[in-house]
Amino acid sequence: MKDANIKAMSEMKNINGIFADQIFHSGKIVTVDDTFSIAESFAIKDGRFQAVGKDNEIMSLAGPKTQKCDLKGNTVIPGLIDSHIHFQFVAEESIFVSLAGVNSIVDIAKRIEEAVKKTRKGEWIRCAMVSSYFYLELEEKRRPNRWDLDHVSPDNPVYIEGPHHCYVNSYALRLAGVTRDTTQPPGAVVMPGEQGPIEKDPKTGEPTGIFREASGKSLVSKLLPPVTHSDRVKGYKATAKRLNSRGLTSILQAGALFEEFRALQEIWSKEELTLRIYSLFFIDFDKVRPLEEDLEIIQNLAAFASARGFGDDMLKIGGIGEIIFNGIMSRDKLKSLSIEAAKNNLRVGVHAHMPMGGKALDDLMEVWEEVNEEVPIADKRFIILHATFPKEDTFEKVKKMNLVGSCQNAFLYAQPEQIKLGEGRPAYSPRSWLDNGIPVGIGSDSVSSNGTLWDPFINIHHAVTRISRNGVVLKDGQNITIEEALKCYTINNAILTFEEDVKGSIQTGKIADFVVLEKDILTCPIDEVKDMRVLMTVVGGKVVYEA
Repeated sequence: MKDANIKAMSEMKNINGIFADQIFHSGKIVTVDDTFSIAESFAIKDGRFQAVGKDNEIMSLAGPKTQKCDLKGNTVIPGLIDSHIHFQFVAEESIFVSLAGVNSIVDIAKRIEEAVKKTRKGEWIRCAMVSSYFYLELEEKRRPNRWDLDHVSPDNPVYIEGPHHCYVNSYALRLAGVTRDTTQPPGAVVMPGEQGPIEKDPKTGEPTGIFREASGKSLVSKLLPPVTHSDRVKGYKATAKRLNSRGLTSILQAGALFEEFRALQEIWSKEELTLRIYSLFFIDFDKVRPLEEDLEIIQNLAAFASARGFGDDMLKIGGIGEIIFNGIMSRDKLKSLSIEAAKNNLRVGVHAHMPMGGKALDDLMEVWEEVNEEVPIADKRFIILHATFPKEDTFEKVKKMNLVGSCQNAFLYAQPEQIKLGEGRPAYSPRSWLDNGIPVGIGSDSVSSNGTLWDPFINIHHAVTRISRNGVVLKDGQNITIEEALKCYTINNAILTFEEDVKGSIQTGKIADFVVLEKDILTCPIDEVKDMRVLMTVVGGKVVYEA
């Protein structure tokens, strides 16, 4: 903030009696503005930054009722934004049987056994969503199957959900009518060593209780009792608070359905939402729908969620996604959906990376180039929700169509061997995008609070060091600086939701979202970043978390 502007603000206060509501002073304010300037103090008025500058300048805006907070030299950064997270799945930790902290399949069975004791025979035992890589944390280093679960739950169907798999016992298989003779539903490209949507024992042909992607999972998920509205509301409120505790003030939710929006709207209407949520609407989740049904969804959404989205700065619906494209949705269907969305001024978010590596991103670029020829999309900021494995001509295509993207380097933190999928292309890193002048962001793609993938400080640490959870160091030249990582988690992520003018940095007029840290994230040893202690998280000038 220029001194002249602060002086003018102070004179205006003297004339009109406009005092700051709050002043935070005596700190190190990392503004993440265009010059990455450092300030000492800022004033807040009506939930927005009124002025940013030196202590003596900002203190001139204090009135008799102004609240003053001495930062005592602590560092302040803009509120952190996760540009790819599945909030409703992370919230399952507060709704279903928790698998947090399990170290083995034996531990999983024990959790389910405890739940069975509290459940009547025949009723479902449903576990909270686990991450795609949870099995790597288990002693057995494999996914649980029906036989692991049968002995603790012979009289209750069990359902454990992951983002791309689910795991059930024999009781659930009987209810679903899945046997060795069940044919594979329309399938998907699979990872090496995996089968189709229904996994079967290679020796006996018996289903193992492991299902993959919507075409497989829906064979069982359609039988689950619906989640109650009150459970959703309770779980969402608790989860927002948990994300606040790690400095998150905003998220881009990569897909939700009507009942999930309804729960969020109730919390929002009561002014109890402590996390800003910009959400896409799921297409072909949790089941694959006919093209005609998906087109109808787009047309209905366009009535209220077109352009930059519908809602306010706390809750907004803005487009369709996450569309699971690579090897699952056909090119023809993706093109039809993208054209219909573009015609209705609706943005699209697409998942394009695993298991096809760079080919998935190449195919997406080709499809959207064809779409752009029919209906220009440059003003809609279509989203690449996994901006990974680009090649040289990818960047020019992205610029031409004005696409935006989010990187998930957390995948390499969990499973560094995934770098091989890129076959030499830049993997899960903003480095190449930033070098080509594209302000890409970072998102976790987290579906579970069981684990650390959603923690922004772990992801920032990995983006800078390329050190995985098991100590593997990737020497691929894709490291970014701590300053770049902060930009990717703040102002760059705000660009993904058309909100760079209202949040993402600590500047006059922007929403007062910020985080107070125990240590100076710019100068402390990098290994201390992943365990950074958050002292306070503030959303719109209101404290939503305090250590």
